[in-house]
Amino acid sequence: MPKDKHSESDDFRYKFLCNTHVRSSTRMTSIDFSAMLREERLKSRVKKVRPIFDQHPPLRLSDFKLDPRGVYYIENFISIKEEQSLLDEIYKPSTKDEDKWVTLTKRRLKNLGGTPHPDGMLSCDMPEYIKQLLKVLSNAHLEVKDVCDIHDNPSYNQILLNEYIDGRGISFHKDGDLYLPVALILNMSSPALIEFRKTPTSTTEFSVLMKPKSLLIFTDDAYNKYYHGIKDSDFDVVDESCINMNALAVGDTIKRNNKRVSLTIRSCPKVLERKFSQHHKEEEARMRSWWLSSISEKASKSTEEA
Repeated sequence: MPKDKHSESDDFRYKFLCNTHVRSSTRMTSIDFSAMLREERLKSRVKKVRPIFDQHPPLRLSDFKLDPRGVYYIENFISIKEEQSLLDEIYKPSTKDEDKWVTLTKRRLKNLGGTPHPDGMLSCDMPEYIKQLLKVLSNAHLEVKDVCDIHDNPSYNQILLNEYIDGRGISFHKDGDLYLPVALILNMSSPALIEFRKTPTSTTEFSVLMKPKSLLIFTDDAYNKYYHGIKDSDFDVVDESCINMNALAVGDTIKRNNKRVSLTIRSCPKVLERKFSQHHKEEEARMRSWWLSSISEKASKSTEEA
């Protein structure tokens, strides 16, 4: 029995809808699969870092005050195990350009978090081990704003990783106004005596013996009015200027190890958005060139960084 026109029309619409659904489903499946594949590839590229730090209790920064000029010192801020795990991550082999060391006369270093410049800091992603360390600092509740002349607690976004070998130190300098006036130094692998002076060549006003695993914080006058530096030497001699002698006595000698590693942690208040046009790449190269000249041992004392 022949179909009427309505039946033929309905059959046509049904077949059309079925074919459209199949094609649509095929396309959707293909799109979803490609997206999932890209996501899995991205995940495989991410370097997983095992947890480095144990749970750290909150601390009251005022309990660790060494000097009214704005010096705070926390001995054994991290444990031996945490120090070794952190060093293991620092020295993991990498082929990334941003993981390469910059070699200077007295030290080699890595700039983590961004490139500081008077126009602002070009930010970049930090290694996972640095993110973990910053979380430890956050959980410690070191309320810097309560002990110095800043309005809010710093957002630490710029870290300088330094490696010193064979007793090398760093010349006397100020960190300058590229950063908020507070600096944190996590010292590892070797002790070292850091000295503070009113001018680069004047007598040392006060000094701090930084032991391995310790955290030194200086702000206010210690940051703004004093130059700080570490002498080249295989050992340090404790004198009357040392403000954390504890069980040590004047004249005691502290031997340095062959290698010392430090993380200098600071906050750049002005952060620039990273862009990828040719013009911005040229600007980034210019800023990096300025930064490299500023950290050189031949740079002026006011711009060289510890």
